[in-house]
Amino acid sequence: MNNLRIFLSLFTTVNLVLPVGHAQLINRGFEEWDIVSDSTFDIPSGWNLYGDIEEYDFCLPNSMKRVEALTEGEYAIKLESLCGLIDFSSTPVVLQKMKPEFPIREVSFDYLYHATYPYNASVRVLYCNQLLGEGDLLVIDTLTHKKFKFEGCSTDSLLIYFFGSDSFLQPDFPITLILDNFQIVYDTTSSAVDLKIANAKLTPNPTSNELSIRGKLDSGSELMIYDRLGRLYLAQEAFDGMKIDVSSWPSGMYAYKVVKRSNGERIEGKLVIIK
Repeated sequence: MNNLRIFLSLFTTVNLVLPVGHAQLINRGFEEWDIVSDSTFDIPSGWNLYGDIEEYDFCLPNSMKRVEALTEGEYAIKLESLCGLIDFSSTPVVLQKMKPEFPIREVSFDYLYHATYPYNASVRVLYCNQLLGEGDLLVIDTLTHKKFKFEGCSTDSLLIYFFGSDSFLQPDFPITLILDNFQIVYDTTSSAVDLKIANAKLTPNPTSNELSIRGKLDSGSELMIYDRLGRLYLAQEAFDGMKIDVSSWPSGMYAYKVVKRSNGERIEGKLVIIK
């Protein structure tokens, strides 16, 4: 019985593929799900899930004995054949699946790949009808940096997966793939949003490193901005013509809320700061 431990960051939804095996995944509220053969399971974001994978004493096509993923900030799979045959060309392993709020301009990560035999395998990125990494075979036991760029894309779903064009024939030698330093760069034009509250609007300006508010806001109206972990990053009075210097802010996604004092009217949204 192999123990499966999964730790997810707050904003990560992972598609975990278990071609064969059984697991009970338990969240903090002790709800349970059964993972059965040839199933794909969407893990809710922000939960720590624990479970066991039962090892079968018989073989099924494309079977794997062990899949281990994920720690926060690191995407890892360890694969071991039950029958001496793994065919990832028909059963790729999904490492990351997400639908971004803003168009993606660039995806990058580091990987470390270990296999006793140099199988023909790659990590592929599918986004906005573009399949990248198809001909980039993984280098064994070498820390490698990969970067994929996109142009003219919408907020289509992003899919990153492990793909092998060989049938892997050695059951005694597990394959290990670790992805780390996963980074997404969003399109700078996506940060110029125009979101209105009554006659007011908050506009991030990607070229001047400032946020500005224009419109009719009564005295005592408030602006609150939160970081991606939900922590209050800034809170101050909101008024017409105000400007906020964001040149020292880390790049990333933020949530904001503007509350009008007179009637409690509010608008909530997300903005992207890109340096």
